[in-house]
Amino acid sequence: MKISFSKSLLDILSLKNGFLEKNDHHLKDALLINQKYNLQDLRKQCKNCQLTLKQNYFDFTNHGVNYKICEECGHLNGERDDSIEFTQWLYKDDGGSHYSENYLEDYESRVSNIYLPKAKFLKDSLMDCCGVKTFSLSDFGCGGGHFVHSLSTLGVKANGFDISDQLINLASKVWDNSNKFSVKPPFLRLSSEDDLIREIIRCESDVISFTGALEHLMNPNNALQAFVDSSSKYFFFSVPLFSLSTFIENVSSNTFPRHLSGGHTHLYTHESIDYFCNKYSFEKVSQWHFGTDAMDLRRSLIVETAKKGMSESAKELLEKKFLSPSITNEIQQVLDKHFGGSETHMLIKKR
Repeated sequence: MKISFSKSLLDILSLKNGFLEKNDHHLKDALLINQKYNLQDLRKQCKNCQLTLKQNYFDFTNHGVNYKICEECGHLNGERDDSIEFTQWLYKDDGGSHYSENYLEDYESRVSNIYLPKAKFLKDSLMDCCGVKTFSLSDFGCGGGHFVHSLSTLGVKANGFDISDQLINLASKVWDNSNKFSVKPPFLRLSSEDDLIREIIRCESDVISFTGALEHLMNPNNALQAFVDSSSKYFFFSVPLFSLSTFIENVSSNTFPRHLSGGHTHLYTHESIDYFCNKYSFEKVSQWHFGTDAMDLRRSLIVETAKKGMSESAKELLEKKFLSPSITNEIQQVLDKHFGGSETHMLIKKR
């Protein structure tokens, strides 16, 4: 099995500056979403293993939401359920504007610095580990189409599905305006999560992918079972992990919680991923572990100290000396090497 660690944070620093520059705006939106989430029914079963969660108990509170760690599989669960009403409001109402804002800017930079490395990792993994030279792919929860766009520039036949009108329109518009491709935009808007599950079962692509999307489903297990029932052989996914970022957010009440907010009402762990791999008899082909915990640490310290009246000269020391981009990058490499980063990418296949 191929295992890789880390990716330079320097490549994406400018793309993440918006979290710092628009902190108060993003924080306000996150708290609004959390308030809506807290109105939902209590979650009784683990989002991952679906076994009963301990009630009248939580492990910590983050920006107004209680979270508990599943004693069976180690998955981190938000206290409330993701209801149809909540997901409809978050991803579809007003075209999905509650969720889609971060996708609208710096499209090409996101493709080249974030999604193209993912596409190359997948392509190399299939070649190096499975001897697969050419393949087709269907990306579910494709968002603005960044991953499909990246794969298509590498010559991979790819298409994408999403339930957000705004994001599918964005993906199609960028595709048409790029003048890179001779075919029509390969994107389709689906009406619901049930529609998405049916599309997975019907999928005939070699690879099914969920890049930053599996965690947004009301029932991710339905997608995993649909992959089992499909004719596709490989499943490529990236998910956020319960990591240092979670604890940084826990003590940074004035800072936008990038990791555990919005559609992230739960977080995977290496243990909970192992659980569903064993449950569905999946075999791991390759893994790429990297996160942005150190960047979250840097951003939180800058915001929290500024709120306490730190001078510009002291702020400059923090940003350029004690937590410079290069130092931040090295800290992240240590976390990633010890499987402590905030994200993982994994290629698995049916046994």
